[in-house]
Amino acid sequence: MKSKFLAGTIATLVALVVVVGIAIFLALVLEVDASKNWFTYTAAFLTIGTWVGVYNKLKPKEEEEMDNEGPQARQG
Repeated sequence: MKSKFLAGTIATLVALVVVVGIAIFLALVLEVDASKNWFTYTAAFLTIGTWVGVYNKLKPKEEEEMDNEGPQARQG
């Protein structure tokens, strides 16, 4: 990806599709009662996990972060 913003936008759109898909699946296929909260919590965590996974895969790698991972020893 060219920017973090674009990666975040794509991740958000993918997460939105996941949320709508889970909602349709729960409502129409499983006919889950709205009082069963564990379905809602499971869907929420799946959506968050999907967003984080897609974003981490698409965000640009920054060379500065990779080169400066630890404190630099002074050369002298």
